[in-house]
Amino acid sequence: MLINCPECGHQVSDQAATCPSCGIAIAKKPKKKKNVGRIVLVASFVLAVIIVAAGIFIYNRQEEQNELHAYERAMQSDQPAVLQNYLDMFTQAPQAHRDSVASRITQLRQVDVDWENALMSGLKSELERFMQRHPNSVHNVEARLQIDSLDWVAACAANTSEAYQAYLTNHYEGAHYDEAMNAYDHAREVEEARRRQAVQDSIRRVDSIRQASLIIPVEE
Repeated sequence: MLINCPECGHQVSDQAATCPSCGIAIAKKPKKKKNVGRIVLVASFVLAVIIVAAGIFIYNRQEEQNELHAYERAMQSDQPAVLQNYLDMFTQAPQAHRDSVASRITQLRQVDVDWENALMSGLKSELERFMQRHPNSVHNVEARLQIDSLDWVAACAANTSEAYQAYLTNHYEGAHYDEAMNAYDHAREVEEARRRQAVQDSIRRVDSIRQASLIIPVEE
């Protein structure tokens, strides 16, 4: 590239060390250096942004997985406190999940109300009705124990072999099974003794009637 000599005005190459006409030194324009530092800074900033974004993505992904696992555990639980804990911990959970958990809490609380009513009634029919309405309730174990107790009391009140046999049939693993077996055997013995006594009494009555019919009146 040709430039004008600052001393004599003749044209001279910008790469020349001196002007060939006047011999003055030609000041060369310094080459522009690339701003390496700025490029490094920009590259570092971009990399930092990428790392932060990736970290946020991984964190959010992990939080989603944690929420999903907690939701599944909560929906499998029969304890209202467990479900309420989910609602308290995951306030930003999907609304569909929160609605399902809230509905589950309402259902479980209604089960508890139904159980208290059945238990307070003291009736076998109400306990059986509760188990039919809530076949998976945790209260069903206690309901079966209550029915076992009620049937045993009823069998003892009747105190017949038939009543004890009914208990044994319906509660082959009942809490009073051994007692019922002994009571059944005793009741059978008592009933058999009564039957034999009744037969003997019947025979005596027949004999008395026959003897009375054989008496002949004495004529004067």
